[in-house]
Amino acid sequence: MHSYAFEFYIISLMIISRYTSIAEELDSNKENTDITDEKQTTFPATEKSDEHVKMKGKISHLEQYKKLFNEHRKMQLSAVKSMQRFGNQEAQFKLVNVMLTQLFKNLHDARQNLTMWGFLPGDEFPQNETIRESMSKVFENTALFGDMVLRMPKAVHEFYDRNREWQLLLAWSYGFCNQSQVFEGSGETLLNLMGQEVNLVPKSADFVNPYEGDVDPKEKVPVSIVPKKATKEKERKKIPRGPRMSRTEL
Repeated sequence: MHSYAFEFYIISLMIISRYTSIAEELDSNKENTDITDEKQTTFPATEKSDEHVKMKGKISHLEQYKKLFNEHRKMQLSAVKSMQRFGNQEAQFKLVNVMLTQLFKNLHDARQNLTMWGFLPGDEFPQNETIRESMSKVFENTALFGDMVLRMPKAVHEFYDRNREWQLLLAWSYGFCNQSQVFEGSGETLLNLMGQEVNLVPKSADFVNPYEGDVDPKEKVPVSIVPKKATKEKERKKIPRGPRMSRTEL
C-alpha cells in the first residue's frame, strides 16, 4: 500500500472508528452509576426526596455523557487538524468527500432510529442503548461537520452546497443539537459559527470564520505519491557550421 493510501486510511479511521465510542463507554460505567442511584434511594421516602433522587440520577447520566463527549471532541478536532495538513488540495478534497459521505450516512441512520423510537430533543436522557447510540451519533457527527466546515470551508462547500439531502439533514441535526443540553461553552459557539457559515441562520454583520486558513504551510504533510518525472527542457543541440559561402562565390 502506498504511503498516500495508508495516510488517507489512518486519518479516516481516526474519526469514523469512534462514532459510537461515547455510548459504549457510557454503558461500561452504567453499572457503577446504578449502584450509586440505589444508595441514594435509601434516604427518607418523601415525595420531595424521591423527586430529588430521580432528578439527580438523570443529571448524573447527562453530566457523565457530556464529560465523555467533550473528551471525544478533542480527538475529533485533532483528526480534522490532521486533515488540514494532509497533502495538496486534490488529496484534501478526496478525503473530505469520503468523510462527508460517511458523516451524513450516520446522520441519516440516526435520524431514522430516533424517529422510529419517537425520541425528541429535550426528552429525558435515554436509558435505551439504541436510542442513546443514535442520539450520540447526531451530536458527534454534527460537531464534526462544524469542525470541518469552519477549518476547511472551501473543500466542504464544494460538496455540501450541491447536495440538498445533506443540507436538509444538517438543518435537522442543527436544531436537534441546539435543543439538547449537551452543547455548552465552546460547543455552543461551534454550533453558532457553523450555522452562520452554511446559512442555517442569518450571518451577523460582524461574522468572521475564525479558523479559515488557520494552517501553517510549513506544517503541511506532503502526499507520498509516486513522484512525477521532472520535465527537463530539451537543450537545443548546436550543430557546428562551417564557413558560409558568399553570394558572389555562388
